[in-house]
Amino acid sequence: MSRKISFCVAACLILTSVFAARRSLNSITDLIDCHLSEHTNILELLHWFANEVDVDNHIRLTFDPASDYGSHHYGNFEGMLEPLPWGYQYYTIGNIYEDDSDALPSYVRNPHRNIDDNNRARIIIRVNEGHSGPHPGQIIDQVYITQHSDEGTNYDPDNTYRITPSLLHAIRRRNITEIQQLARRSHRENASTRPQGQPTRYVHEAQYKPSTENNDDFLRRFCYAILVIIVIVALNVCLQNSFK
Repeated sequence: MSRKISFCVAACLILTSVFAARRSLNSITDLIDCHLSEHTNILELLHWFANEVDVDNHIRLTFDPASDYGSHHYGNFEGMLEPLPWGYQYYTIGNIYEDDSDALPSYVRNPHRNIDDNNRARIIIRVNEGHSGPHPGQIIDQVYITQHSDEGTNYDPDNTYRITPSLLHAIRRRNITEIQQLARRSHRENASTRPQGQPTRYVHEAQYKPSTENNDDFLRRFCYAILVIIVIVALNVCLQNSFK
């Protein structure tokens, strides 16, 4: 009985963790309005990344994600992101204390903004290492931004967002000073309308609304909704069988 209940609970926990990173940021406004932009150096880190990679019909790497700029393999052991298909790998970028991170531009390592922590934000990329095209192993098919949680080294699923190619294109069209100025203006406006004593974090979480969703996001959400229904039904069956 206890084994069946444990299995059902584990299935629900796994599904919940996978759902956490389904939100997409499609525009610079979306990016500025999310919690990470005011409290970390994610604006600067993502600006560097968008201009470092090649963005056309595909997102192509221009550096070694296993070592350059302090990047390294990400195991996804907490199950925050989707399980990897065959031939794919996750990598994380943004630790300014890693070896080779001094190759990052100074505006990433020392952003001229009043933020809480300049080493909390991370970019996670999913790389197709089995790609057999003209540049094998260089195709990025998913980009996420996240931060370390307050509790330790794990990433924060509540502040993990998928970055769309359209946002990368928009970032490439602006210099970092413009984006920082937009962020400062937005954060000042939010602060002026915030009820006295209310933490900044909750204001941004309440205001965050992705501008649009592409068809892939809609289909993915629909599939996961079906999965939720299946898991709930399975949980009910498990519980009913356990008490027979």
